[in-house]
Amino acid sequence: MKIVKFDDPWCHFEIFDWLNNKDFNSTYDYTNQLIKLNIKKIEEYDRYIYKFDSKSTFSKLFLKKFIHIIKIIYPDELKYKFEFDISLSICDNSFNLHDIHTDIVNKIFTGIFYVSEKGNGTELYNENNKTSLKKTVEWNQNKLFLFKRTDNTWHNFNALGLDTPRVVYNLNIFKKGYLVEGGAYKKIINR
Repeated sequence: MKIVKFDDPWCHFEIFDWLNNKDFNSTYDYTNQLIKLNIKKIEEYDRYIYKFDSKSTFSKLFLKKFIHIIKIIYPDELKYKFEFDISLSICDNSFNLHDIHTDIVNKIFTGIFYVSEKGNGTELYNENNKTSLKKTVEWNQNKLFLFKRTDNTWHNFNALGLDTPRVVYNLNIFKKGYLVEGGAYKKIINR
């Protein structure tokens, strides 16, 4: 595992080879099994989303690894109680641009774990404006893109030009009692 910090356009981390080979291969195989289950497409968001129960063995594995890396990077940030959320997001090449956004105020940390062999990395902006694109995070399989949410962490993604789906896990830490069940989560398949 290699951790690289970036400050431009805002503080974020790229963790290369986040999972060891055994855990990554298991995750990759499990992900492909889920994809074969014909996960329902969320038309409003034009992508496929699968939400995991936070008490599942799979969620607990990711929570443990996610907390471990956060404690390395931000040792004083998880003093308070929090909630964890994980979902699988699959976008095919018809998925244009998601809206440029910052995450909701109640979210503390966001992690985007790149699973598929190919994909378009997360786009980082200076402001809520497409012309303010500052950087596109390079796609690397088994890489975790991690940031602490602020009012300035403008980001976006797309799957344009890909010949295979963009597959990521979205890992989120929320303030205790503030886990969002609105928006896309209302229509996500729960497990």
